[in-house]
Amino acid sequence: MNHFYKVLGVSSTATGKELKKAYRQKAMQWHPDRNPHPDAQRKFIELDQAYNYLLDLKAGKISRQRNVVNQPTTQRTSTYKLTAEMDADEMKRAFQKAQITQDYVERKNKMDRKATPSYILVSFLSIIFGPILAIILGSLTDPAIGIIMFFVFPGLGLYYFNYWIYQGVERRRKVLYKEYRERLKKI
Repeated sequence: MNHFYKVLGVSSTATGKELKKAYRQKAMQWHPDRNPHPDAQRKFIELDQAYNYLLDLKAGKISRQRNVVNQPTTQRTSTYKLTAEMDADEMKRAFQKAQITQDYVERKNKMDRKATPSYILVSFLSIIFGPILAIILGSLTDPAIGIIMFFVFPGLGLYYFNYWIYQGVERRRKVLYKEYRERLKKI
């Protein structure tokens, strides 16, 4: 646990604000996009793990002594796996999984943003042109049928076209999710 304090460069009596400040300074220093050093990514991940562990410790989510009363020394190790203990392949796989997941979430959100205007447009057109179509068809046929169509067409159009758009979005989501799972399996 003292290792985590050394990684962040703070004392064991540091407050949450001091931890946050130290973490931000070190994170800016060791961020892989800013620091070309070969160990930058490893140190950045180690900083993140130390910061999260110490925040949990300060918040009382974990205790300083993890049921150490009757356990042998070998079982007293922390559940937090240090980056230093991870081999390079594990780190690379974890980083790739995070990137793939982030890419999947961004693409899914982009797909949802594209679908929303379609729902709005179809709803607007169904509400506007449904009654107009019903009036035209009603004038060509029996007026009683025209009145019924006046109320039925907008609802049917709204339901059918929005359902059609929804099915297309769901199909694309399933394809995207399948692609995401395949990419994760390759790692």
